[in-house]
Amino acid sequence: NDGEAAWDLLLRQLLQVRVVVTDIEMPRLSGLGLASRIRADSRTAHLPIIAVTSLASEEDIAKGKAIGIDEDQIKLNRDQLLAGVHAHAAA
Repeated sequence: NDGEAAWDLLLRQLLQVRVVVTDIEMPRLSGLGLASRIRADSRTAHLPIIAVTSLASEEDIAKGKAIGIDEDQIKLNRDQLLAGVHAHAAA
């Protein structure tokens, strides 16, 4: 529903999570905020993060990379997203 709910769910299900897929534009806590929180917490910092977004400018992508997003996916190419998830989960 929103970034805060995603963070809570992540912590509750941490042992089952191998990759985080997040939207960038979310209420309460944006995807960039969520990614920043994930990278700052030792329990979650190792997780690969894939951002799904319609914000695809070089500046937007650079912001995500600076925070620690591993991969950007443009909304929504399902096959490309699944390929990214599988690649990061297998690493």
